[in-house]
Amino acid sequence: MSLDRSETFLNYVESFNKRIEALHRAEEYFRQSSIIEAVSIPTNKLGKFLDRKIEEFNNTITQIDRDFLDGLNPDLAHREDYSSARKEIRREFGVQRAELFGLIYRVIDDMIEKRSKIDKNYHEDLAAIESKFMDGKIDQTEYINTILGDF
Repeated sequence: MSLDRSETFLNYVESFNKRIEALHRAEEYFRQSSIIEAVSIPTNKLGKFLDRKIEEFNNTITQIDRDFLDGLNPDLAHREDYSSARKEIRREFGVQRAELFGLIYRVIDDMIEKRSKIDKNYHEDLAAIESKFMDGKIDQTEYINTILGDF
């Protein structure tokens, strides 16, 4: 019986480690794909895009957790203990998921704030360049080169 418990525990540890690896891969994929795609999306449509990405990420996490829980050995000696352990694990996953999504929303808020600052700085720089051109402080060639990004 002790050998069975040891084997069950080792299987659990292996499954748990696979779950952690899958969560890391999902998080990295979400982060990279979101940043790459978000760059080309207008600010006014960023909310819908990020909601979709978060829903996609949540579905991925739910599936990873479901696969992990389904992979646990249901033939343990005490089914009630197994059932309560499963509920406890599920509750802990819920807490971890809430923390993870809290972090994700902070990253998204930071992305939106940085993008807004970039847009604001761009428009301020553009207005300053146009003002210099209109005041005659720079010539047409310098104005065009600056606008086109040839600093």
